Amino acid sequence: CGAISWLYRRGIPVVLMERQTAPVYPMIWDLDLKCKNGATKERVPLKLKTSKPWRGDIAFCSWGGGNRFILGHDHLILRHIGKVIFEFFDLPHLDLCVFSASGWDRVKQLVKVSLHVVAPGVFVTAKRLQAI
Repeated sequence: CGAISWLYRRGIPVVLMERQTAPVYPMIWDLDLKCKNGATKERVPLKLKTSKPWRGDIAFCSWGGGNRFILGHDHLILRHIGKVIFEFFDLPHLDLCVFSASGWDRVKQLVKVSLHVVAPGVFVTAKRLQAI
């Protein structure tokens, strides 16, 4: 934890990722889309398309605005994921944690929507998750 705070204080981006190394772990869904539609690409701010990311040869700029292309105002895809989970598990309620790594890919010139959805109260095995 000390390394994370050290990086944070210096403004250095950090990516945290859980790994499914245990036999039982929280349910995880990754949603990755590449949006090539011209109208969608035009909605990306010009500053984002032309600015250089933090440092190095990174060709990707984070942009949370891309999430609305998949989530919309009604969060339909998250509601559908919840419906699927409720078909497999008898739960009184469902919490979902949604992490975003969406943005503009400067090399491919497209919007990349990347959502990482974790259901921390739903535990699965690799075999069970594949069945779902």
